[in-house]
Amino acid sequence: MKTFKSAIFFIIVVSCLYFVVSCIISIPLMEENNSQIQTIKSQLKDEMSSIQMLFNRHLDEIEYDSLTLARYDETARKIGVGSVSKRLSNYLSYRKKSYKRSIENTNYVFQYSYITQNNEYDYKSLNFKKNLTLLKFKNSCDSAEDEVLNSYLSVSKNINLLYALSLVDKTENYTKTKQEFNKINSFLFFSPIKFDYELNQTESYKKRNKSFFLFLSNVLLEENSSSLAVIFGMIGMSFFGALISFLKKKPDNSGKIEFLSEKLGAILLISISSSLITYLSLQGGISLVTIGDAKLNPYLILCICFAASVYSEEIWLKAKTYFS
Repeated sequence: MKTFKSAIFFIIVVSCLYFVVSCIISIPLMEENNSQIQTIKSQLKDEMSSIQMLFNRHLDEIEYDSLTLARYDETARKIGVGSVSKRLSNYLSYRKKSYKRSIENTNYVFQYSYITQNNEYDYKSLNFKKNLTLLKFKNSCDSAEDEVLNSYLSVSKNINLLYALSLVDKTENYTKTKQEFNKINSFLFFSPIKFDYELNQTESYKKRNKSFFLFLSNVLLEENSSSLAVIFGMIGMSFFGALISFLKKKPDNSGKIEFLSEKLGAILLISISSSLITYLSLQGGISLVTIGDAKLNPYLILCICFAASVYSEEIWLKAKTYFS
């Protein structure tokens, strides 16, 4: 029976030590990774904005030249249609505005998809996916620019061909010229632009460390919750603090393991209660004296939890004396 209790005690000690070490490993990595993630997101936003600005500038440079518009109006007058160059310029402006709005929406969607889909904590993986997102967004901008430019060049070419046709077409009522003119008018209307907003999910650039010793650290990093890491660390620290508290009650060095094994239930009760009260009091206290989402230093929380567990009996006695 004593051997069984000693084994259980040993397992709990090792587990609490594992919790403390995992917490100490996770917290600085989590803070560093969060800082890197914010940097990458800021870089992504700036670079996508630069690509969008360049796209808008290229679209603004696409305009029909005065000679093409004059030939379009002259051909229209010959067949009795009237002036149409203003309508052609307005349509080009409308198409450019439509593409600019679509690219702006694509920018927002890509950034949102990157933030929501990529919760990796590995910097290299996030940077790789950032470059992939930029490449995909740039391809969307290039496709939109090519579509506008090809439309512009095709219409310009057809207008000049139509003008040449009107010079040699001597048939009655310009029958052939009218037919070609109607083809150009129908060619001006295209289907709306469509972009693929989906970002392909790729595997992590860096494989996870699958060792058992770092299993809990990897889980905490994937959750990216410093509060969860602190809770695991507090469980371990409060347990060791309770051990020290009970060791003070046994001054002689003989049979300490057996003594602690016998008091294991009380040690666990003290450690859990002290860690819970410490965590709630610190979080509640900081919310009373600060405005906003204030956070205590996680190492300070662990230290206070350890001290509260070591001197738990003295703290309760003083509290009882104070309130009685």
